[in-house]
This record gives sequence, C-alpha cells and structure tokens, in this order.
Amino acid sequence: MIVIAAIFGICTTSERWWLFILLSLLLLIGKRYRNFKSFVLILLIHIAFFFYINAYNHFHQTNLYENFTHPLVGKITSIPVIDGDRMRFRFSVQNDETVLVQHKISSLQEQQSLKHLSIGDECILNGELQKPSEKRNFYAFDYERYLKHTYQIHWIYETRKNLQLNCKKSSGILNDILRYRQDSMEKIMNDFSPEIAPIMNTLIFGDRTELDDDLRRHYQSLGLIHLLAISGLHVGTLLGMMYFLMIRFGMVREHALVALLFLIPWIILFTGGAPSVVRAGLMAAFVCLTILFQWKIPVNTQLSLIAFLLLLYKPTYIFHIGFQLSFLITASLIVSNTFLLKGKSPFIQLVSASAIAQIASLPIILWNFHEFSLWSLPLNIVYIPLMTLFLLPLVLITYFLYVVVPFPIWEMPAEVIASCFKWIHRLMEQVDAWEIGKMTIGKPSVMLMFLFVVSLIGVLLWIEKRQTLKQFLYVPVFIVIVFSVTLHYHKLDSNAYVTYLDVGQGDAIVIELPYRRAVYVIDTGGQKAFQKEDWMKRKKNFDTGADIVVPFLKARGINRIEKLFLTHGDYDHIGGTKGLIKHMDVDRVVYGEVDQINDGERQLLQEVASSSIRISTINQPLQWTEGKSYFRLIPSEGYRTEKNNRSMVLQMSIYGQTFLFTGDIEKDRELELIGAYPGLKADFLKAAHHGSDTSSSSEFLDQVEPKVVFISAGEQNRYGHPSSEVVERYVQRGVDVYETAEFGGVMVVIKPDGIKIKTTR
Repeated sequence: MIVIAAIFGICTTSERWWLFILLSLLLLIGKRYRNFKSFVLILLIHIAFFFYINAYNHFHQTNLYENFTHPLVGKITSIPVIDGDRMRFRFSVQNDETVLVQHKISSLQEQQSLKHLSIGDECILNGELQKPSEKRNFYAFDYERYLKHTYQIHWIYETRKNLQLNCKKSSGILNDILRYRQDSMEKIMNDFSPEIAPIMNTLIFGDRTELDDDLRRHYQSLGLIHLLAISGLHVGTLLGMMYFLMIRFGMVREHALVALLFLIPWIILFTGGAPSVVRAGLMAAFVCLTILFQWKIPVNTQLSLIAFLLLLYKPTYIFHIGFQLSFLITASLIVSNTFLLKGKSPFIQLVSASAIAQIASLPIILWNFHEFSLWSLPLNIVYIPLMTLFLLPLVLITYFLYVVVPFPIWEMPAEVIASCFKWIHRLMEQVDAWEIGKMTIGKPSVMLMFLFVVSLIGVLLWIEKRQTLKQFLYVPVFIVIVFSVTLHYHKLDSNAYVTYLDVGQGDAIVIELPYRRAVYVIDTGGQKAFQKEDWMKRKKNFDTGADIVVPFLKARGINRIEKLFLTHGDYDHIGGTKGLIKHMDVDRVVYGEVDQINDGERQLLQEVASSSIRISTINQPLQWTEGKSYFRLIPSEGYRTEKNNRSMVLQMSIYGQTFLFTGDIEKDRELELIGAYPGLKADFLKAAHHGSDTSSSSEFLDQVEPKVVFISAGEQNRYGHPSSEVVERYVQRGVDVYETAEFGGVMVVIKPDGIKIKTTR
C-alpha cells in the first residue's frame, strides 16, 4: 500500500484530484489500514510524493531556449543510431541537461565517418535547438511527453549540414564498458546472418534498434513482446547458468552468491538498464542477500521496497510501460505463488502462471495498445518454455563461443537458432493474420478501466485466498459484463463523430455513424517519398495510413471500415491506402470512374483488388441512408481527366447537421455543383484543395452558407496553403475556421441535441 500511495501521489494533478479520495476509500475498506497511525502514514506518503514529483520536475527544468544557436559542449550518452541519411543520439551538455541530437547526413562518405562515433565521446556540436514535435492527433503517441518522462529531454538539437566532428574519447571504466557493448553489437550485426543478428542483440544487450518493424508488431499484437525484453526471465536464466557453472567448478555456495552480487550491476549495465532489467537485477540481488544473511523478508516486501526506491530515484519511471508491466506481473505471480505451487504438475503451473500474467497485464495493454489477441495465452504456453529452456541458453552459449573460441565453432548453434526463429516467426505471422481471436477494444474510459481493474483484482484475490467455487463465480460474471461493455459500448453510443485527421499536407477523414452502424473513411493522406540512393534509405518510411489513420481507428475500437472513399488520385489523398488496408479490414473501396489513371493509381487499385476488397467505380450520383443518416455521393462527370476537379464530393446529413466533403475541387467544379444542385447547403464544409486560392469561390460559399470550415493542410507547407485570401473570405462571412496546421486533428461530435468540436492542440 505504501507503493500504491507513492504512485497515486506521483499521478495526482489538479485534474486527477480524485486519486486522493480513491486512496482514502481504499484505506478505509482495507482492514489492515483502519488504525489511525497506518492511515495517516499512507496519506503522508501520498502527499510527500505529490510534492516530490513537482520538486523533481522543477529541478529538471530546462535552462536552454528555442532557436539557441551556440555550440554545445558535452558527452554522447547513447549509442549513435544511423538510419539511412539520419543520425540521432542523446547528448549530455555541461549543465547536466540532456538533449536529443539529430543530424541529416549529406553523403555516403560522411555516413561512414560518423560510424566511428561511440557512446562516451566528448564533442563540440553546432546547430539549433528545436522543441520536440507535439501530439497532433487524438490518441497519437506523445513524443514530447515520452522524451521528457523517459530521458528528461526538453529539446532536439538539429545540427548543421556537413557536421564538423570535434570529438575525443573519454576515459573511465564505465565508458569502456559501454563502448564494449556498442562494439559487440556492431560485430554481431556484421558477423551473424541478418535473420538472427537483431534477435541476438535484443536478447543479449536489450537493444531492439535493428529489429524489423513488422516483426516487432507481430510480437506486440500477440502478447509476446515480453520475450524480447530483458527481464526476470533473461536475468534469471543468465544468473542461473553462471551459478551452476561456479558450483560445478567447485566454488563454495556462499562465494558463488557473492560473485553474483558483484556481477549483477554489470549485467544491468551491459543489458541497457531498462526498468525491467533493474527490477529483475535488484530482485536477484535481494535473493542472494537473504540467502547469505538468512534474512526472512517476504518476497512481496522485497518487490515493494525495490519499487519504492526506484520511484524515489526517478519518479517518472511510473510512466514507463516496461516498469508498469514488470512490477505488476511480478506482483501478481507473487500473490498467486501458493496457488501456483500447490500440488500441480509443471505444465499446469506454466499454464496457470501464463494466464495470471496475461490477466495482470491486460489493463495496461488495453490502455496503451487498445487491442489484444486471444492467441496470446496458448502462444505463451508454447514459447515461454521454448525460450527459457532452449533458445535463450543457446543464444548465450553461442555468444560465449563467439567471443572466446578463436575459430567459428559458433556458426553451428547459430544455424540452429536461425532455423528455430524462422519457424517461430513464420507461425507468428500466420496467427497474427487470422481475424479470429483479435480483439480491438479501443481506448476505454477511465470508469470502464477502473471497473475492469477491480474485476481483475477480484480474480487474483480469489486465487490467493482460494474461496469456494460459488464465491468465485461472481468474479467471472462481473468480468464478462465489464468486458462486454468495454467491447460493445460504442454500439450504445447515439452520437456520431467526424474526425479530420492531421496528416500534414493531405486529407484523411473518419466518419463514425450513430451506434457504430458503419465507419467511413475519406482519403488516407500521403507523403510522397522521393527517389533516394541506397545508403540514404531508412529502415521504415513514414506512412500516413499505417502510422496515423490506423492507430486512431484502433484507439476508437474500430477494426472494420465499411466504405473507404478515395476522392481522386493525388498522392496526398491516396498515398496511405496501402498502409491502411494492410492493418485494417476494408469492406469496399469507392472510386470515381475516370477516362485515364496514372501508374500509381493503377498499381494501388490492383493491390486493393488482390486484397479481396470490393471496388465500386462510381460514374453517376448515388444516394443512400444508414439508419437516420443520409448520404449523397456526387462523382465528376465533366472533368474526368482533370485530377483535382474529378474529385468525388460527399454530402452527409446526421441529426439535422449537414456536412460537405469536397476533395480538391476547384472553382469551375464548384460552379458546376451549385448549378446542378441549387439547394446545396452545408453547416460544416471541408475546404477544397487545402484552402488553395483556386477553390472556395465566393459564389460557392454564398450558396452553401457554411457555419464551420475545416482546412486540412501541412504546417508551414511549401504551397502556402491555406491562402490568406481564402481564409479572409471565410472570416468575412462569419465562418469558424479550423486549420489542422494550427489545431491538429479536429473531431466534431454530433449529438441528437447539438454538436461539440474538440481539437488536439
């Protein structure tokens, strides 16, 4: 409870004041804390950590400022990562502040020279400070918050082109160890096959930098990502092997335990020092100390003490997902220890432990990743013993042979490892492609998450106290109810939602109908990648469909799109389609019929067709209803060869509120529209062609009479969108203007009795 009080104190803010009330209620309910002294002590710890986190943040405030252009003097504190024509590393400056250095590499020769940089180098750099990018869409990854909480980084330092290196190697045993780690990882990448080198570095050094993004996604979506994290499983295996060897070579048990105590800090350092590694290492050190000094400290007390000390050292650890999962799963297994060990076969113990770990981690998984797989439990039952008893020891033995033996005897076990992981990854890819068992929940509300956590705590308490089956039945019934509400509460929502996503210079709009009758997507954005030389290519290109649209849809609990409207063939409207259909079920793609299409459009439509997605080619106006929502789709008829003017136009009416989505149509097409549809009106207008002066004509606006306009354009884009004249045209008519460049993503909530507009920024 002391650790819980500390966590609540760290997380309490002016908006989360209710955490103090919740803690007080928990203390009143718990019999153990009803006496006055315990009650006051816990509340004082909560208050102390509330002030401590504020003092900690104040102490770690930045002393630098934006557009700072003076040279920075300091030390490289992370392994420099070179990805094509970009390089980045963390850099500690003289005032003990850390910045993230990013450099654009201008030539292959410069890239080769930068590979000699290493962690611990002392350098003088020239460049300019910039703020990390803010979150620009709902539910998007908050990079600025991540840098602040994980590394206390407030600034990105963009170096100047043709970086003049002025670096020297620093001395010290710590720097030597970190350099050895970096050099060892580079040697593995050079000497082992590309199939297993990233896995070797992940399992030995805790570094996933070179791991394929699709492979990482498979591990994550199937609930197997913990197998790639250096944690209790890995640390226990490594220390167990060392202890066994020391005993076999005749070392006294006490001396072996002392040797392990000296080795543990170096193992933590050597494997990257992630929170899960620190937790596992400190737990192992506690085990060694309790055996040596015959201390009788309960394991749960040891875990609580370690968590408390880590939060004292760095309170922002609580925002680290690895910290949350590591301690929560370990605590759950400790609570269930009696149940797991009492009269069960090893297989039943494995199944039970895996199930408990899955149950404990589920709230964090759902809150952060919004989905989970029912295949996670059976796969863990297979993969955990395979990894623990065979693959991980074999990886460590192979690395030992690679380092110690002067001839390549390590190649034979390396081939075995490669074959095993090839089979494992092939199975993972197939299972991850199955729709059955994949549960996309969306980001639950705080209340639903609270009820879900309470129900899961009930399961763990039943496991610990072994209540009767009749008493236990209340718990799964409650879980099923809460889980069903979590999974289907969107279908109980009478509101409709229209979200204009910020995809930079492009369009991507998501429409959710009342009671989730259907989900429509209009365009997918797209940032065109220019032709690059091989050395300039990065491991993963940014994709608006996969990296912006899909995360938003999953956070909303959406796993199926009924209709995907592609207004026309410009890349900034269809460029993210491949990434979208790769990760999301699409029932139908709607495309306007044209006289000729370019190679990019033809290739895209062929890929859509090969994915078993139906394609509807529209050549005349269509009208339909979905529940009480009305739609009218107007394709181009007279502009079938002009890219912008052949955009499809969609009109939608929900609860008396009318929306008009206009693609990239220009003035000629606008005049044609109002001529063909004299009664065309719209309360909410998507400005055509990103607010260009070729669109939003006065005649069009005078007839449509919008109340609110949304302009989707990239921040500081090279086209100068939106045009200042166009914006002024809207302002003069009293229209509220929402630009994604200024507000980020914009969501319109359409209620039966009104509307509400929310913005990301």
